[in-house]
This record gives sequence, structure tokens and C-alpha cells, in this order.
Amino acid sequence: MTDRQWAKIEDIPEPKLTPMLRQYIEAKAGSGDSLLFFRMGDFFELFFEDAIDAAELIGLTLTSRDGAGKENPIPMAGVPARSLDSYVARVIKAGRTVSICDQVEDPKEAKGIVKRELVRTITPGTVLEADLLEDRANNYLGALLCQNGSAGLALLDVTTGEFLTAQVDTLPEQTLADELTRTSPAEVLVSDSIEGGVLERFQDRFDGIAFTLRPEHEFDAGHCAELLKGQFDLATVKGLGLDDAPHALACAGAVLSYVQETQRDAVPHLRMPRRYSPSGFVVLDGNTQRNLELVESLLDKRRKGTLLDVLDRTHTHMGARKMRQWILHPLLDAQEIQARLDAVEALHDDGESRLMFKNYLKPIADLERLLGRITSKSGNARDVKALGVSLAQAPLLKEALAPFQPKLLAELRDGIDPLHDVCSWIEQAIQDQPPATLLEGNVIRDNYDEELDRLRTLVTGGRDWIATLQREESERTGIPKLKVGYN
Repeated sequence: MTDRQWAKIEDIPEPKLTPMLRQYIEAKAGSGDSLLFFRMGDFFELFFEDAIDAAELIGLTLTSRDGAGKENPIPMAGVPARSLDSYVARVIKAGRTVSICDQVEDPKEAKGIVKRELVRTITPGTVLEADLLEDRANNYLGALLCQNGSAGLALLDVTTGEFLTAQVDTLPEQTLADELTRTSPAEVLVSDSIEGGVLERFQDRFDGIAFTLRPEHEFDAGHCAELLKGQFDLATVKGLGLDDAPHALACAGAVLSYVQETQRDAVPHLRMPRRYSPSGFVVLDGNTQRNLELVESLLDKRRKGTLLDVLDRTHTHMGARKMRQWILHPLLDAQEIQARLDAVEALHDDGESRLMFKNYLKPIADLERLLGRITSKSGNARDVKALGVSLAQAPLLKEALAPFQPKLLAELRDGIDPLHDVCSWIEQAIQDQPPATLLEGNVIRDNYDEELDRLRTLVTGGRDWIATLQREESERTGIPKLKVGYN
């Protein structure tokens, strides 16, 4: 069947539009150029041009449903709901974005058509799915602005909540390029008013970064200040160090606006923006970073054989990401360098305490990304259980750091909150081996909640409950042959 025989949205006459198709068209209007995955029972379906694109892009089987007659069918392709993440990963890797339109009410309780809403848009810089993430590197969403001889930059990792901003007033375009080389963001937002030549130069230099055009008003400093104050419950942006950095402020606001738009009601926990100065680190232009093979090799762009590969003996993914950041941002301040050296020397000299500390780190999961999934409503009971297991190590880490006196280690030790209440709550509430999804049930332990125990008894011990009720009612009424029937 040729492309000309497929129906397009505009080809369907109004009388032929079913309630479901009207719902789909409304959702599609809000999803832009994204491929729209539309929930229908146990499947997510794609229709019209999205179905054709998905069939070519990731090899889905193209089927059809009646549109404006049998000669003009609606193209359709679907994936099982339980396998959605793997298909989304394939679409993102192929260079397209995805919008999810999910059912937001129980079909059994729906009056008429099931209510559906756009719940999330997934782009290279807003990915939370583990299949699409490199554990030992950040996945930054960036924004840049070059105007009037100055530039701003913002970097946000939605998986960890890390939020950085910078204002550059010297060699702005070159400095931005060097910072993009250091941080390798997955996606960078730019104003649609950006000079074409500037955008082309960045696109030519960074073919692995997705540059996304955004409306110029998204970079308005006043608008962005209000967004940041609302998100972080602030009276002013002065405490963020952005009151005298309008370009950095604009980029921070643009990033935040994009995350709110794509994640909708599931924005993960974000840290307040931290302003940094690229000039506070050793200047490493893009060519120097590549030629020194700091984090990827010249030959195949892999980690093996790099300085990072030699130095990284970290035991957590959080530590690995920190090591990568430190290698790419060598310090200039002598006092900061000495503080790190003092900490390293103390750990080196006390082998017994260092070994104890290392062993306590091993059971700790990736807390930053765990919290990102949990607070964005994409986590599950296993994530919560892993959080509890990890937090249980906090008192042990605090104890292992007790012998050390250097400032950095003392600050680290004093900043550890044992969080006994949180650990206790998770241990008491969640099963040792909870299922992967909430729909499977059996997440909460027995004897944790009296009402839940009663409901479970009704489900698993219905016959015993009926027999008990019959006996109790017989005794209460004095009718020895009273019978209780049920369907």
C-alpha cells in the first residue's frame, strides 16, 4: 500500500471522528513534533504519520483501522504497555522525541470514553529511563545565550537534580564551546532569535548534541526570574548569584521552563541553581581536552586508555560522575587544591579506616538517580527499597570518617544525617523483595497496616471469612441453621 493511500488527520471528516479519535487529535496537537504513544488498554498505539514514522524508524509493524472508508485507512502501529520503555529508548536513540498520552482513570469506573492526558514528553536531555543513561556520566540538558558580547549557560541533569549556571563576558562563544566539550550535554536549548551563523558553528562542532530551538520569550530575564522564584520558593534570585548575571538567569529559566513543559506534573526534585565561573578552573579548550584523552580516546571515543580509566576506582556511580567532573575541571585555587591533597593523604595513611569506609560504600545505590525517579513518579517499590538499604549505610560512613581531621573529610562527616526515621519507615513498610510494578501488588509487608491486612484477608481468605461471618451471625441471631450465600 503506497503512502498516498494512507489517511491523514485532516482527511477524516468530522462525522467520522469517534470520541477516541477526537481525544487522540487533541493530544497530538499538544505533542508537537514528538511521536505520540497513545494508551489503549494494554498497548500504546501510534496513528497517522507517527505510525508510519515509527514503523520506518524502529521497525514496528504497520497495520490499519477504518478511517474515511476502506480505500483510505488510518495507519496504526502499537507496542505492549509493559515494554514501553525499551521502545521509547529506541526512538530517542534514533533522534526523535516521544510524548506519552496515558489513561488517567480506571477504565472500569469510566463513564463513556476513558480519560487520557499527556503525562510526559521525553527528549534527549530529559530522559529518566535507565536504558538510555550512562551510569558513570551526567546527562545534562543545557541552554545557551549569546548576546551583546556576553553569554550565558545553564546545565541541568534531571536524573540527579544538579543545576549549574554561568555568565561569560570574555571570548563568550569560544568559552561556551569549551564548556560544551567538557560537559557533553545531550540536548541544548537555544533561542529561535539566535544568529544563524552562531547556531551553525555550534551544530557543526557538536554533531552529537541535539540543539532545540525555543521561543525568544523563554529567555526573557524577568520571566525567568519569576519561574525560578516560584520553583524554589524564593523572594529574590539574589541568593542564587544571578541578580547581576542576566544571561545566566535567562538560561536557567529557559531550562526550568522546558523541564516543566515536558515533565508536566512529574517534575523531579531539582537542586537550586549553583553559579560557577569557567575561569575558576584550568583553561582546557576543546582540542586540548580531546588530545589529552582525559575521558574519551581519540581513536574510538571510548573510555578505555584515558586518564579517567586509569584514575577511576570509585565504588558508586555518584563517585564516578564526580571523578569525571574533577578531571574535566582542574582547580586553580591553591587552597582548594591543598585541601584535597590533605584529604587524600589522610585516607592514604590510615589504611584500616580507608578500607572500612570503602566497604561501607559498596552497598550504596545511585541515590541521586533513585531520588530523581522517585520524585518524578517513575520509580517503583524496588527503588524505594534500594533507597532504604543505601541510607542505612549513613551512620556507618559517619563512624568510619570519625578518625579523620582534614577539613574536607570533617565537613563530609558532619554533614551526614543518619536518617534513622526514613530507614525505619522503609524497612517496616516495604517487602524485602518487592515486585517491579505496583500493579503486581505485594509491596507492603503484612501487619504494617490494619486496613490493608483486612482487605488482603478478604481477597485471599474469602471462604474462611464467609464461614466466620456465618458462625458469628448464627450466634448473634440465635438461628442455628442460618446460611450465608455469596457470588
